[in-house]
Amino acid sequence: MKTNYKILSAHQPNFLPWFGYFEKIIKSDIFVFSDDVVFVKQQLSNRINISNNLNKNFTITLPINRRKGNRLYEKFLSDDKKLVKKSILKIVENYKSYKYTNEVNQICDSILNFYNKGFPLSKININIIKFICMKLDINNNFYLGSDLGLQEYSKNERLLKRSQILGIMTYLHGKGAKEYQDNKFLINNGMTPVEIDYDMTKVIFDENYSMSIIHHIATLGLQEIKNRINNYKS
Repeated sequence: MKTNYKILSAHQPNFLPWFGYFEKIIKSDIFVFSDDVVFVKQQLSNRINISNNLNKNFTITLPINRRKGNRLYEKFLSDDKKLVKKSILKIVENYKSYKYTNEVNQICDSILNFYNKGFPLSKININIIKFICMKLDINNNFYLGSDLGLQEYSKNERLLKRSQILGIMTYLHGKGAKEYQDNKFLINNGMTPVEIDYDMTKVIFDENYSMSIIHHIATLGLQEIKNRINNYKS
């Protein structure tokens, strides 16, 4: 999808997201972690979808401190360290018999380490996403939405202002953006919205493509995922 014009994309810093998240990063020149959006319950900032060795799918949720903050960059995990550790250990336990359980354990240990350092949820998620990008040789120019100072604007105005500040008017977005994104407004103001097809994700992971990246790491290992990315590009 890369062309001679630059592409901007963005997404909330989700917790161990599916590979489609990384495909957006791969197919864009600048990626913004939208940590400036309002935290909403039942979304994927603190939840993941995984599968066990019996092919049973289920969700693991990290407990949130609901007394602190409103926007993602202001949100923290629960002060109850035992409860947070219990949630992370569910991931470890689920993948303990998988071939690449050591890689899973390394990532889960890092999550707990960042939590114990007092990092907010968004920073924990961003650090883990960047770590996985590094291991997969995914390079990008990353920005934080909170650093752009656009919290006062509405959703669509924020998208426009962000593009204007970063100097890229072609915006790569997912299918879920239709629920809140006003493409007519964006186009009338000089932007070019492009919907991602997630073809890379579907080709690389077949029928299991919707699972969290941690599931694919446990099953395939980081090196094999990197090889599949490179084979897709070649």
